[in-house]
Amino acid sequence: MKYLPLIWAGLWRKRVRTVLTLLCVVVAFALFGLLHGFTAAIDGIVEQMSDTRLRTMSRVNITQPLPLAHRARMQTVPGVDEVSYYNFFAGYYQDRSNSVQVGAIDVASFNVVYPDIQMEPKYVDAMLHTRNGALVGEDLAAEQGWKIGDRIPLGSAVWTRKDGAEAWDFEIVGSYRSPSGRVPTSELWINYDYFDEARAAANGTVTLYFVKIHDSNRSAEIAEQIDALFDERDVGHIHAHFAHGATTVAWIASMVTGVPFSFTGHAKDIYAPALNPGALLPRKLRAARFAVTCTEANVSHLRALEKFGPCAIHRATFAPVREVGAEHAR
Repeated sequence: MKYLPLIWAGLWRKRVRTVLTLLCVVVAFALFGLLHGFTAAIDGIVEQMSDTRLRTMSRVNITQPLPLAHRARMQTVPGVDEVSYYNFFAGYYQDRSNSVQVGAIDVASFNVVYPDIQMEPKYVDAMLHTRNGALVGEDLAAEQGWKIGDRIPLGSAVWTRKDGAEAWDFEIVGSYRSPSGRVPTSELWINYDYFDEARAAANGTVTLYFVKIHDSNRSAEIAEQIDALFDERDVGHIHAHFAHGATTVAWIASMVTGVPFSFTGHAKDIYAPALNPGALLPRKLRAARFAVTCTEANVSHLRALEKFGPCAIHRATFAPVREVGAEHAR
């Protein structure tokens, strides 16, 4: 104890050095804690994953839909036991601020791909026989106070219905749980067929696939085989659906690869010079193999911008049709 005053005096002899040293110690412990938490989180994610289940999504991003027809091709890959699919719903209950995780699934194949999820056979059967049926996770049921037999009107922040109705009505016909804790039970699962038939756009597509494989040692090999099924590098033409940013990217890609490009012009982009500054639109018209637009007024406008090749409406395809006895054209 007699040396403490001497140590204390020595520490404060160089105040800046002492403060910086203490700060270094604090930062070191803070970084250790953060990195330890990060590695623990990664370990938790890995622990929740299955080594016999692969997730397949668009190489662009997870919001880019995939054709449902891909499923049949993926099932032909040796070593694949089952392929299920999932479509993001972006649901909310009563108010947009009360978001609910909802996924559209094929319950029969989903039950095979996720054996660690506990769904009673009677609930699976009820889903198969109830078009607007839904399975609720035990955590979500506890949070919302939902129970089997409840009818739940949900809205979607992404999807609209063909019939114009705002609400999607679902009947809870069962629940699911995850005894292992590997799969979150905070979601509502609905029938994909019912959802796909009712939505107004992107029919016949899914957000992602779940692939059940037989041998985990072949996971990398099988993943490469699935990727090879959809390797579309032999691109012969590039088409952009809007005349501003998308066409700029298509044009640059064409210059880099030598692959010809075309684009569709809409009133939104061909009449707004700010979207194609520096006379970009006439240059795109000259560089493109062809351009597509929907009205004669648009054709005239594009021709006035630049002397351009074939640019017109194909009357045989887009001629209006009047139903017999109808008072309006369709």
